[in-house]
Amino acid sequence: MENYENILNMLTVAQDLRRLGRIEIFDNRPSLSDLIGMAEGFGLKTSHYYINDRTDLLFSKDEEILEKAKDLHLNATEPVESNRTLGGFYNYPECCVQYFIDNLQHKLEEKKKNKNYDLMQETILGVKGDELPYWLNTFPGGNKFFFHLTCSYEGCKKTREIAERNSELMKKYDLADWERMRGGNLTTLKLEDGREIRFV
Repeated sequence: MENYENILNMLTVAQDLRRLGRIEIFDNRPSLSDLIGMAEGFGLKTSHYYINDRTDLLFSKDEEILEKAKDLHLNATEPVESNRTLGGFYNYPECCVQYFIDNLQHKLEEKKKNKNYDLMQETILGVKGDELPYWLNTFPGGNKFFFHLTCSYEGCKKTREIAERNSELMKKYDLADWERMRGGNLTTLKLEDGREIRFV
């Protein structure tokens, strides 16, 4: 797995577009020490914690935000307010934070029934057309140009602005890496309802 989206994730924080970023690490790929080194190269402070089957690396310029975010991720007693606060730290669009909160209870109920509720899959099913811009491809095999769950792949103006801005940011930072990221996103996604969406 290439580090393109990890670089972009850190770059958005280093350039003050977000106050906080997070990378989930499974099976130590990429390695925690490599990512910490990368974050330090961007002038960012880091903190990490272990949860379930993964390690989460948080990075920010602000030590206080790092510690508060870590505490909210690990010890939140009020999921709605915790997610709202974290969404603010990550600079997620308010409409997307609210969408996540509105669907959180349903997700928890499905989990209790041992069902896998995939909100991202539910959201993409709402797409009416058959094409989306490459920078909206957040599905397996794609490279993320934004780091939140969008409330609408077609209708969320804020998500589109963030994804397009981040694409331009990566393009200026490293044209060759941007071309690889973009190329990896030019795929076709088969939906559960049998339709296909092309990322162009």
